[in-house]
Amino acid sequence: MKRRWPLIFRFGGSSPPSCSSHFEVERALQFVFGTLTILFALLAIGDFTEASPSFKHFTGYEGLVCGFAAIYTGLAQVLNELYGKNVLPLGAPKK
Repeated sequence: MKRRWPLIFRFGGSSPPSCSSHFEVERALQFVFGTLTILFALLAIGDFTEASPSFKHFTGYEGLVCGFAAIYTGLAQVLNELYGKNVLPLGAPKK
């Protein structure tokens, strides 16, 4: 009988060979999604462990960093596209 689990990679998400193309984005966008991942992990830890208020405050500050980074990245993408030049730097993709 054939194994069917590789179909999950084809139809349910990215296949392993094409995952490398997802990392070829600007450094600012990598920072946004990296901090977002950390934020979700901290929020989950805070809820599951009934963490202290100081831990939750730290998580909130990390969320602010993520939010401000997302605002900067979005604004930079719009302004760079609008003016056709590099108005706000986004960082070259790491190859």
